[in-house]
Amino acid sequence: METKIDSITDVQVVAEKAKDTANKALQYGKSTHKRLDEIKDNQKWH
Repeated sequence: METKIDSITDVQVVAEKAKDTANKALQYGKSTHKRLDEIKDNQKWH
């Protein structure tokens, strides 16, 4: 039983790290999208 609890704890730690990584990637994506939108807005033909 103790081995199962340790395994569950290990899985939880990995899942939390994966969640943190995914959240960071999402923030980078949002930031990049915002910068691209700003560049696009500055590229108007006169």
